[in-house]
Amino acid sequence: MGIDSPFGQMMSTYFGNFDMACFAANAAIQNDVLTVIAKFFSACGNTLFWFICCVFALVLILFKRTRKAGFLIGCAVVITAIVSTYLLNPMFGRLRPYNALQGNAEYFSWYLSVGGIGESEYSFPSKHAAVMFAVATALFVYVRFELKKKRAWLLFVVAILVTWSRNYLMVHYATDLIAGAIFGILVGFLSLGIYNLIMKFVNKNLKQEQKWDLEIIFKKKFGHPINTQKAALLICVFIPLIITGICFFKDSMPQQKCEYNGRDYICCNKADKKVHIEGTDTDEYRCKLHEK
Repeated sequence: MGIDSPFGQMMSTYFGNFDMACFAANAAIQNDVLTVIAKFFSACGNTLFWFICCVFALVLILFKRTRKAGFLIGCAVVITAIVSTYLLNPMFGRLRPYNALQGNAEYFSWYLSVGGIGESEYSFPSKHAAVMFAVATALFVYVRFELKKKRAWLLFVVAILVTWSRNYLMVHYATDLIAGAIFGILVGFLSLGIYNLIMKFVNKNLKQEQKWDLEIIFKKKFGHPINTQKAALLICVFIPLIITGICFFKDSMPQQKCEYNGRDYICCNKADKKVHIEGTDTDEYRCKLHEK
């Protein structure tokens, strides 16, 4: 086993059996079809997906009737991504299981059998789980209790599948995913609170808000309103599928692995860039953890 951070070692001590049992359960159902499905849902949480989601959220904000949904999506994604990337992941410093468990031949065979995918950062908590549960929670409360749609719980199905895919692909411990989901749920409620605070100020000038409703602008310019049914189908079905397809295609490309070969472990992370190695005449591909 590789040398993990103190937090990672503590997690392995108390939850190692649980994490390995979850890996073993997914290993028992590994097959080519499930691997493709897992990679598809895993693509819903990479950086490109989050960036496109934020652009998508800005478009929704331009329409008054979808403004709240757009704000909740954008706020949830931005908060979870920033806090996870720049605060939580570096603070806990837990290695990815494929780096920490290189002495476990059984785990490593499971990892390689589903493609040996590498990520470029620390493992705890899972940003995929955090982002998806943050968005699902915020939208669930909005859709279920304001729009009165009983099938709002379906939003959590996607979040659960994305979260499961990360454990199936062996790139996250189950405890990473549980922590990420809990953090995401909290951020989902925080996003709702932030929106309500902002709207207290906006509601004092509703006429001004109406002026930047793209639906009204469209009607004034072209003489007829936007077809809301077609727009809803495009927004809720086709655009998310297109975004996921783009990310799935990008993730399917061959990965350049990090070339760090330390005394503790051989890094299997995805390389981000090529860096010059001090004291040598060579350049190596390195992940974000080993750029320096």
